[in-house]
Amino acid sequence: MVDNALKELEVKRELENKEAELHKEKRDKLNNEAKKWLNERNVFNNKLKDLISEANKLRVLRDEYNEKVKNEKNERSKWYRASLQFEEDLVNMKKEKQPKNGTPLWKLKKELKELEFKQMTSVLTKQKEDELVQSISRLQSQIKEANESLYRDPEINELAKKLEEAKEKSENAHQQVNENANLAQEYHEQMMKIYESVDELRKKIDEAQEEFIKIKIQADEEHKKHIECINNIHDIDKMVRVLKNKEKEDKVASYDDVLQKLLSGEKVNTEDLLTAQKTGKN
Repeated sequence: MVDNALKELEVKRELENKEAELHKEKRDKLNNEAKKWLNERNVFNNKLKDLISEANKLRVLRDEYNEKVKNEKNERSKWYRASLQFEEDLVNMKKEKQPKNGTPLWKLKKELKELEFKQMTSVLTKQKEDELVQSISRLQSQIKEANESLYRDPEINELAKKLEEAKEKSENAHQQVNENANLAQEYHEQMMKIYESVDELRKKIDEAQEEFIKIKIQADEEHKKHIECINNIHDIDKMVRVLKNKEKEDKVASYDDVLQKLLSGEKVNTEDLLTAQKTGKN
């Protein structure tokens, strides 16, 4: 009976050992696959860090140029307002300092515009056309001479220079606004393009993480089954040792019983003697 039990346990131990190896192979295979996904996730994470770093640099540049745009707009507004003021002051000063005798400059300019408009819109004879051209030329000369006379005045000349400088600075600031705004927009677009790549990369990282977790759970399950089989093998080994010890104890008990009968003078049959001989040898 003990021998049969030992054989059954030996068969069961072999099956458990094969199953343990099978679970171990699956576990190791799954762990290797999980490691690949983990490595892929780490590679993606490193790329993500580089992209975010690059995007942050572009953001800094964008913000710097946006700040320049803001400052240049303020500068442009300042010089534009100044130019308007200088222009108004210049007009007033010209009115004050123009010669008292003769036609005022503003009236000459008005007359010139009327003649130029008439030249563009009227159908004239050759003689009338020539007379009109001569009148326009005369007025232009008068206006030029009047202007030159006014600008020979130091105060008017100085104010005119201030007006020209204010206009130039306003125009330069305007150009800087456009240039800096274009650069800020360029850096912004580059940054947004990188963020699109960042979003795609984050999806890949999430996918790799999901695969890693899924496969790692399967690997842990196989490891758990492997450990269960190993524990079963250990239990079988304990049972084998118990049975073998019991078998020895039974043999010793049988020998002692027969010997006791002989010593006490009781009758011992042939079967008892064979049992005592067999157990005694062991």
